[in-house]
Amino acid sequence: GAIALQPNRQILIGGSFTTVNGAARRNIARLNADGTVDPTFNPNADGQVRCTVLQPDGKILIGGNFFSVGGASRSFIARLNSNGTPDLSFNPGLDAAVYSMALQIDGRLVVGGAFTVAGGQTRNHVARINADGTVEVFFGPHAPNGKQANWVPTEPKGKFELLFRLYGPEKPFFDKQWRLPDVERVQ
Repeated sequence: GAIALQPNRQILIGGSFTTVNGAARRNIARLNADGTVDPTFNPNADGQVRCTVLQPDGKILIGGNFFSVGGASRSFIARLNSNGTPDLSFNPGLDAAVYSMALQIDGRLVVGGAFTVAGGQTRNHVARINADGTVEVFFGPHAPNGKQANWVPTEPKGKFELLFRLYGPEKPFFDKQWRLPDVERVQ
């Protein structure tokens, strides 16, 4: 299971369960300091929650083997607002279960699990995810220092072209509000 202590002494628990202390809760719940179930928090994950991470802003990251949280389609990883509702702006797009997560000082999230895809990019079991849910990708003959997990090698003396494939476009794409970010040169 997954356990995290919030600053207000409430306890987040994740696992594979349908009730907690007699209250209906699917796979994630929050307990008050006295052990009673918080009646205001019910994200309702449809599968096992294996890990939880608290962000400094009070949001909650969960990983596991689920496909939906709070009625929103979120496969294997999700971010919850402090009240337990899904943060719809965060959707890194993993293709299999998450077993562990760690939040870095810079706000980026390192995840490990059974997945081989993160953000539409090949990531064999480890990925680094930006705070907004995107996955940075670095192209070049050598990986930038500390960026090996998100690096795609290229021919050292040749040029290369980028191909972009979009999986599961959402409303901003169809409304033409979303655009592919620019490629930036990293020295």
